Amino acid sequence: FKVLMTPSRLEDLLSQIMEQKVEIIMVLPTETVRKSEEGSVMIMDMVVKLADGSYVDLEIQRITVEFPFERAVCYASDMVVRQYEQLKMEQKRAAREWKAWKKRRDEAESLKQRGFSVGEEEPEPVVKFNYESLRPVYVIVLMNSSADKYSAFREQYIHRTPDEVVFDTGLRERAIQKFIFVSLDIFRDMFNNRDRSKKMTELEAWLCFLASSKPDDITQLVQEHPQFAEMYL
Repeated sequence: FKVLMTPSRLEDLLSQIMEQKVEIIMVLPTETVRKSEEGSVMIMDMVVKLADGSYVDLEIQRITVEFPFERAVCYASDMVVRQYEQLKMEQKRAAREWKAWKKRRDEAESLKQRGFSVGEEEPEPVVKFNYESLRPVYVIVLMNSSADKYSAFREQYIHRTPDEVVFDTGLRERAIQKFIFVSLDIFRDMFNNRDRSKKMTELEAWLCFLASSKPDDITQLVQEHPQFAEMYL
């Protein structure tokens, strides 16, 4: 999967799953720098940062995993903390640069008073950290074999959490952690019973590529979406 997923292909796949146009600016290391007391490290399959500052962890599960949501929450929480630490580190770096610039400016003023011409651009002002700076983190889980709880939704193969957290009082807050679960096995069942006269959507094409190895499906997919031929080769 990682060999096939060039940045442009990954952008296309994520855009279809997330139902929005995404732009990847970097692929991040999959191991965090923080370790537990036992020395274990949380390893994610593929983590990318988007142009809007959001983070996406794309997880591939070939076998049935118990407690998939709880596991995804651990990944999402790890990414929130990682982002928090990055923002705090950037703030400290900016503060150091500002302090160093102020020192040089004071020295320059002293030189100007003695007739020397000294100029230096003012750095970006230090912006104090606030939690509103945190961008959403997405955990997208592609499940080849879904847990039993997903079998109750035989007509739904994608489950997305909303963009807001709604309290019992009606209070609304933006969701920082967002989850998308894709049941490839349920998609396969629905795809096998589809009307073959209808062209696959872009999302269906991607999921067919990931979920099916039937020659008829591959043939139709390549005919309708030729860009997948290179990946099959």
